[in-house]
Amino acid sequence: MFSLIFGVGWISLFPTSKWIFGRVNVWLEQTPGVSFIYTSARDFLEAFAGNKRRFTHAVLVNVHSEEVWLVGFLTDEDLSGFKLGVKYVAVYVPQAYNVAGQLYLVKRENVRPIEHLEPAEVMKYAVTGGAVELITGATSAKARAEEATVTEPKLEAAG
Repeated sequence: MFSLIFGVGWISLFPTSKWIFGRVNVWLEQTPGVSFIYTSARDFLEAFAGNKRRFTHAVLVNVHSEEVWLVGFLTDEDLSGFKLGVKYVAVYVPQAYNVAGQLYLVKRENVRPIEHLEPAEVMKYAVTGGAVELITGATSAKARAEEATVTEPKLEAAG
């Protein structure tokens, strides 16, 4: 499997391959039925790892209960298109062991930034259902005790 991925990556470096992949891309975008699925999957993967990364601001979001926090990513801070303005933000919450998630439009005060962790580490933690240890060692008892004494910053409304 590794050889296949490496081989496709190596072949894609050649100008002729880029042209062929470009033609296949255009063909998939114009094929009825396939177009919607292909472009959605492409945009989703581009948001994770491509040039148009959207999951760069890891956050905790309070949606269902005051005592429950979900791990997510801030994707939009101006929801004027939904007539919600700057009081609300869009937060994408990935599902564990699945290439899916939920988009929540929540009040800004229900979101806390996760500034001490890299977004990639937060994503790995979320999609594995918390089964991996965070690189910062935040799972240690000492770190949890220190975190309990620190007040969490709130997102400020964009002016």
